[in-house]
Amino acid sequence: MRLSRLLLIAAAAALLYSVAFSHDAFAILKTVRFSGAIGAFDENSPIVNAGDTFTGHYTFETTVTPIAHPDGTLDIQAIAIDNALPGTGWSLDVNSSIVSPFSVSGNSGVISIGNDIAVSGDRYVVTLDGATALPLGEQLNFFQIDIQDRMDQGADTLSDGLYTSIPDILLADDSNGGRFFTLDVGSGERQIHIEITSLDVVPEPSSWCLMLIAQFAYAFRPGRVRERIDREA
Repeated sequence: MRLSRLLLIAAAAALLYSVAFSHDAFAILKTVRFSGAIGAFDENSPIVNAGDTFTGHYTFETTVTPIAHPDGTLDIQAIAIDNALPGTGWSLDVNSSIVSPFSVSGNSGVISIGNDIAVSGDRYVVTLDGATALPLGEQLNFFQIDIQDRMDQGADTLSDGLYTSIPDILLADDSNGGRFFTLDVGSGERQIHIEITSLDVVPEPSSWCLMLIAQFAYAFRPGRVRERIDREA
């Protein structure tokens, strides 16, 4: 392999590194993916059936100062998704068996945390709203993830009381659910219960860049480069 090509690859790796670690937005944003299924209804919905699946994600800022939460099962809440916070937002893709699969997105959200509270234990709530329209004229009131674990000590779903921490849903002994509230002009509000089956953090851009740099370093380590040059000579 020609030396000029090696220099080009090294320059590309350096550029990836500088972008990953110099852009402030990358350092303060966190993206979480989730998936789940539609559960029971308080009132039948015209846009989803029980058992329909969904996937989505939310991106929030990790430097927001939280405030106290008025609910006794929660400690704090943080408006970490907002128009005023660049790069934040959320989206939801629903595999509806009534209407065609549809997507909805928004730019408003609150993360609430309760950690090791007596009786109620751990609770992690993400409320997403400020959304685009739903099919058939329905409107989204809010979509809410609500993970609960009644254990108030020991190995439980939250390791601390920070809103930036993501719960381990496998350790939630009470509920991995939430609710999907929609609005209809004619019939009012509908509550649709949901089940969350996965919740995990998407690697940050800096992590991906480090992985790429490591691969470059391995592929073009000095011994291997000399070997290739000798073969091509």
